[in-house]
Amino acid sequence: MIIALLLWLAAEVFTPAAPDWAAGWFPPGHLLIPLLILILAPALVLLAYLLLVKLVQSVRRQQDFTGSHFRYYLHIQSPLLLLTWTTMLWLAHWYDRAEFLLPVSGIAAAAAITILPLLVACGLCAALRFWFFVGHSPKLLLAAFLGEIRSHLILVIPLVVAHAMGDWTRVNPDHGVWLEQQIPVPIEVLMMLIILLLAPALLTWTLNAHPMPEGAMRDRWMNLARKSGVVLRQPYIWRTGWQPVATAMVAGLFSFHRRFFITDYFLQRLGDDEADSAFAHELAHARLHHVMYLLGVTCSFYYMLVSSLDTVNMLAPAAFFILITMAFWIFFGRISRHLEHQADIFSDELTENPGGIGQTLTRLIEIHSMNPKRRGWRHPAPQHRIEVVKRYQQDPQFKVAFDRHHTRLMVLIGLLCVLMTGVFLSQQFSSRPGEEWKAHLARGHSHLAAAQLRLQQ
Repeated sequence: MIIALLLWLAAEVFTPAAPDWAAGWFPPGHLLIPLLILILAPALVLLAYLLLVKLVQSVRRQQDFTGSHFRYYLHIQSPLLLLTWTTMLWLAHWYDRAEFLLPVSGIAAAAAITILPLLVACGLCAALRFWFFVGHSPKLLLAAFLGEIRSHLILVIPLVVAHAMGDWTRVNPDHGVWLEQQIPVPIEVLMMLIILLLAPALLTWTLNAHPMPEGAMRDRWMNLARKSGVVLRQPYIWRTGWQPVATAMVAGLFSFHRRFFITDYFLQRLGDDEADSAFAHELAHARLHHVMYLLGVTCSFYYMLVSSLDTVNMLAPAAFFILITMAFWIFFGRISRHLEHQADIFSDELTENPGGIGQTLTRLIEIHSMNPKRRGWRHPAPQHRIEVVKRYQQDPQFKVAFDRHHTRLMVLIGLLCVLMTGVFLSQQFSSRPGEEWKAHLARGHSHLAAAQLRLQQ
């Protein structure tokens, strides 16, 4: 979903011209055909794949579906959804089409109709996965469909709200001028702060999480939080439902709204010591301000991209967008993987259980049949994580080198954030409040005058 939203942002900034034959497939002024393709195409392709597998397995007189088929399904699903989404954004100009056809008074209607079909397509793919690999209960099938949609709302809702704010200010430019004069920060910054404050509560709802009941584990975790210096009011258990996964996470920048989550499947499959190590790992992210660092990197790259697209040569906006996105992808992933190593080290020190996080990672490899040498975008390979913790604890030279590397990365993040903040403040103070809104209002009057002139002619 993150990649899909980045593609949407790219489509808003620049959209390459579609080939001539695309006009026949997607006639101007129609929403239905691209809407149906976006909703149904991924599910139909996946359905054909599942039926073909079932036919081949029946001919071979083998079991219908295996774990490898399930993994292949997951590997196919995401690229297929992204391919369909990109095709609609490019060939059908999906967002521009929705914005053009829907009434101006419909605040955020274009944004909602743009992203809703992708959510429904994700839900249909999840429903197919449940039907063929889990069971045929209609009630549970509907729950799988709605649960998949619900899981993506943490990313979609803030984006739709941001579009709603932009639509409202375009429809009411005079109110936008008044609002800008009343608040001490730009509207975009205010919206971001509100979204960040509400994100943990929204995540609790999307994950279907509930407070951990009182007991020995909760008491141990509260003691670990006090020992680490992190304010913890209540840990939450994330109900994974029919897609069990053993994981934990933390959300929130500040102590008054920060929340810790651990899945029910994790508590079912792993022991108390392993759960304590995983929880201490999440405490490390809060205590060492990792979320703040990653947010600073994200905001800096986003502002760099948005503020620079208006100034670059418009002959190469696509190349510039790809360059900045790739730089963010590499830098963010590198920082995130380093912080995971630091959290692993902190976990063993907090629990006073050397090798505890290594045992937890080993059990996760067994439970999820993970490749111990395969790393992700934000997480190092499990085997590499175990080796780094051991070397940090046993090799003084490696410990010094690791700490120096951490200091260099933090200085680099600080310089990046200071640079972007300076550029942002200089742009804000270089123009008078309301000047941008007055420019939009003047352009609106010009368009109205031109329209009236055409009607008279």
